[in-house]
Amino acid sequence: MKKLLFVLSIAVFIAAGCSNKNSRKIIAAGVIDGNIIHVKSGTSGIIDRLNAEEGRIVSPADTLVYIDYKKIENQIQELRIQEKSIILKRTALVEKQKFLNQRLSYLSDQVNKLRRLSKHDAVSEDNLKLTDLKKKEAETSLFDLQVQLKNSDLELNRIRLKREYLLLLKRDHIITAPVKGTILEIFSRRGEQVFPRDMIMDILASTGLYAEVFLEEEEVNSLALGDTAKIFIDGVDQEVNGVVSYFGKKAEFSPKYIISEKERKNLLFQVKVAINPNSAKSVKIGQLVTVVFSGRDRKPEDN
Repeated sequence: MKKLLFVLSIAVFIAAGCSNKNSRKIIAAGVIDGNIIHVKSGTSGIIDRLNAEEGRIVSPADTLVYIDYKKIENQIQELRIQEKSIILKRTALVEKQKFLNQRLSYLSDQVNKLRRLSKHDAVSEDNLKLTDLKKKEAETSLFDLQVQLKNSDLELNRIRLKREYLLLLKRDHIITAPVKGTILEIFSRRGEQVFPRDMIMDILASTGLYAEVFLEEEEVNSLALGDTAKIFIDGVDQEVNGVVSYFGKKAEFSPKYIISEKERKNLLFQVKVAINPNSAKSVKIGQLVTVVFSGRDRKPEDN
C-alpha cells in the first residue's frame, strides 16, 4: 500500500502539479523543514572555548561557548578587594562609635551633675564649661563618624551593584543551548573575534520538524488545524504521522492584484504539517516527501 501511494504521488505530482482533485484525499509533494534556532553572540570578544560540534544533541542550559571574560573577572576580583577593605574600615568605625557613645553618655552625666552642683556654688563655672565643651566635641566626633559610616555603606552598595552588573556582563560571555535539539552548523570557531549579534551556530529544535507543502485554495478550505496527515519520505519505505499546524496567510507565486476568478483558483497557499516527535529521529531536513491529507467535503452553506 505504501509503495502504491509513492507511485501515485509521483505520477500526480508530474501530471497535475501538486494534488489529486478527483478524490477527497489530497496528495501533495513537499520537503522536510524545521524550527532552526540561530544562536548569536550577545557581546564582543574572542571565543575562548567551544563545547560544540555539528551533529551533537544538546539540552537546554548546556554550555556551548565561552567568550573570553578575563578582564571582567579581574574587575570583579578588584571589587572584592575594595569591598573587604571597606568592611574592615567600617568595623573599626563601629567600634569607635561604641566608644564615643559611652564617652558622650559619661560626659552628659557629668555636665548634668556639675550643673546641679553649680547652683549651690559647689563647683566652679569654668569646670562646668570645660566639661560641656568636651561633651560637644564628643557629639561632633560622633556625628562625623556617623557620616563616615553612611558613606562607607553607600560605597559598599556601589561596589555590590557594580559587581552584579559585571556578573551579568560575564553571563553574556557564556552561551548556553536555548532548546533541546541538534547542532546543524557552526559558524564561529575558537580564537575568532565575535561581535554582538554575530551568528555562532544553528540548532534544530527536536520538536520543530515539519513537512512544508503548497496547496490550492479549494484544498486548503477542506482542511483544518489539527487534521492528521500521512507523510511518505521519498526513497524510504516508511510512513510518518503528522498534523496540520499552520496555514499561510498569503497566497504564494501570485501578482499583487488578482482580478480573474480563474487566476485565483491557481494560487497556492503554504501548509505546514508538524511531525510526531516520536518519528522525528528518522526524519531529516531537506528530505523530499509526499503528504496525504483526508480533506473534508465542503457543503454549500460553508461558502
